[in-house]
Amino acid sequence: MPPTGIGSTQPGYGPPGRHRPGRRALLIGGVAATLALLLCAGVGAVVAWRVLRTPQPDHLAVVWSTPAPPDRRDLPRTYATWVGADVVVRATADGVSAYRLADGDPVWTVPLPQGQRICAAAIGSSGHHGVFAHGGHRCDRIGVVDLRSGERTVTVRIPLPEYAAEPPRGYRLLAAGEVAVFDDEATITAVGLGDGAIRWRQEKGDCAAEVYAMSAQRVLMDRRCLSGEGTYLVGVDPATGEGRFEALLGQRTTVQNVVSVDPVVAVVNPTRSPDVVVAAFDPQGRRTVEIPVRAPGRALDFASTSAETGEPGTSPSGMVVRDGVLFAVNQADRGRVTAFDLTDGTLTWTQQEGDGRTRIVRVDDRGVWTTRQAAGSTGLVLVEAGTGATTLLGRGLPAEVGPSTGPAFEHDGYLVLTAGPRPADREPLVVVARWR
Repeated sequence: MPPTGIGSTQPGYGPPGRHRPGRRALLIGGVAATLALLLCAGVGAVVAWRVLRTPQPDHLAVVWSTPAPPDRRDLPRTYATWVGADVVVRATADGVSAYRLADGDPVWTVPLPQGQRICAAAIGSSGHHGVFAHGGHRCDRIGVVDLRSGERTVTVRIPLPEYAAEPPRGYRLLAAGEVAVFDDEATITAVGLGDGAIRWRQEKGDCAAEVYAMSAQRVLMDRRCLSGEGTYLVGVDPATGEGRFEALLGQRTTVQNVVSVDPVVAVVNPTRSPDVVVAAFDPQGRRTVEIPVRAPGRALDFASTSAETGEPGTSPSGMVVRDGVLFAVNQADRGRVTAFDLTDGTLTWTQQEGDGRTRIVRVDDRGVWTTRQAAGSTGLVLVEAGTGATTLLGRGLPAEVGPSTGPAFEHDGYLVLTAGPRPADREPLVVVARWR
């Protein structure tokens, strides 16, 4: 279904020809009056279109949105949303489609073979590459699409192990640098994004393992072997599969999420207790600090930190790491962002103001970019990295206009809001707004 444009009949957005300043030309008589009126009416339409596209200072204005489908039962599942230089790309079970960031016009689609569906996608694009997995009865093909042109540059078939009789319950797909890593429960396979060559492959055998996160330098996974000492957090080279990192977590310890690959920061649950912690590790695999997720006045949002937890590729981040600092949303303190020093685990600051539902967009030199939904509206908020001071960059987007369950992106003055895998009734799937 094509997106809804600026001149649509969305609430608050009328057709572009409503304002006609050319009526002042009625003061002119005869034929000249008629010509002036028509000319000014045309100018008025253009001006109204630009007013609708240009937000007021510090105000969010909807540029375009994909309308809410009337029947949610047959809605194809979303596996990833990628924002490129000038496009928003959605990877759903039905295929990959790109929309122009500036106005929502369809740009290109990637067709799938008859009878096949997408079953996984890398949550983040790698450079200008988007990576997805698809298949029929079993998901066994990796596709790479150039986000600039929509050209499918790589298709590679993943060999199946001999004992793989039934399809797995789920798949995991990661991409970074020049490599994609595909986990189909029985094996882990690394594929080159440029040539489609299989770089390395591991069959799990007597060990259970799941990939969690990767960078261009490291793939992080857990490993639990029947004859081993317990759970390990393991890092391998993306290009070769050779071991580069190993940390023993202990017996009956589970990895909940991986927050950061370089340095290694993970959310772990020791001995199946309620004491979930954020643990940081040095390059030798030694645990250097632990930060309790729950404490008096604290309930850090860790459930959607990793792309592979819960609903792959469709959950917003609740934690990020940058320059030795853990930034996390504290659900017990009005959704404010908190900062922890990863050298000793101390709380260094709490966001100075704010109240509402918060999701992290990204972190950079300026600070933590977040969206905050409160008091019936959604705003774009910057939390200063060193102090927690809050700056409202954009405000006034009605809460019911933008989806609130999926990841959010900011790119070149645009704010992109996406719905999660189970959007609410009447919730649009994608909303693009301008904040500057």
